[in-house]
Order: sequence, then structure tokens, then C-alpha cells
Amino acid sequence: MVANVSKTLATAADVLEHLHQALLRGGFAGGVPAYRAMTDLLFGQRAWSLSRADDHLAAQFQQVAAKAAAVRDILEPYTEMMRRLSAVAALELPAQPELMDEAPAPRDRVVATLRAHGRPLTATALAREAGLTRMQAGAAVRELVAAGAVEAARTGRRTLYGLARGEGEEPADRHRTRR
Repeated sequence: MVANVSKTLATAADVLEHLHQALLRGGFAGGVPAYRAMTDLLFGQRAWSLSRADDHLAAQFQQVAAKAAAVRDILEPYTEMMRRLSAVAALELPAQPELMDEAPAPRDRVVATLRAHGRPLTATALAREAGLTRMQAGAAVRELVAAGAVEAARTGRRTLYGLARGEGEEPADRHRTRR
């Protein structure tokens, strides 16, 4: 099993290095300032065009928006996977030896994901980043909130979940219950 995992890790490292080098060679990273400037310019120009009674540029703005959405749809899955892969080393197993042959519990995966990201996440983002179903993530978050290990904060229509202050310094079961 160790040999298989080692081979998978070596292959993943090679594939990611190839992708990284291809992006650098293609000028992908260097293009960010130019795309940021273009975006700012287009938002300003769109605001100007909306202030005019005759908005004959609407179709062209729609065309740009549609192409940007198509590019986003291609890039987003990669961004999501890179975010998840960049957190893989932070995943921690429970210290109980009897659990070492099992996958980490959803509760542990949620805590590891929050630690890796260092910021609060929605339940949907937690599920995606921790590799859980929404139902598993929701149940784990409810348990962690009840244990006081995770705190919930409403922001508009969303609820963000983050580690409670001091989490990581004490086991979750030492926290008092709070909602």
C-alpha cells in the first residue's frame, strides 16, 4: 500500500509540476495585472454606457460576459481542485490507534479543512473542500457547533463556520456548548 501511495504522490507531483511550468511558459501568471486592468476599465465603461439613454453597446458587453463565463467554467474546477490539493498535507488523523486504518471522521475532516483554510467557510464550501456530502458536512458542523469547537456567523443569507477561539489548543470536548 505504501508503494502505491508513494507512486500516486510522485505522479501527482510530476503532473502538477508540468501544469505549473506550462502556465508559467504561457504567461498565465503574468497576465493577471492586464486582466485586472481590463476588468476595471470595462466596468467603468459599462457604467458609462448605462448612463446613456441609448445603450447600443449592450450586446457587445453581453458577448464579453458570456466569453468570460465560459473561461470561468473551464478554470473554476481547476481552482477548486488546486485549493483542495493545497490543503491535503494539513489533513490530520485522530490520535486513537484503533482509528488509524479508517478514513478520518467527517468531524475531523471539517476541523482540518477549517485549519487549512484559516478562515470561515459556508457549509457547502466545507463539504466540497473536505470531500464530504452536504449531509455529512452539515451533521459534522452541527456536532462541532454543539461542542463549541466551531462557531457560526450569519452574513446576509449565508452562514459561515469557523474554528472557535482557542480551537487547536484544547480538545473539542472541553469546550462548553454554545450556539
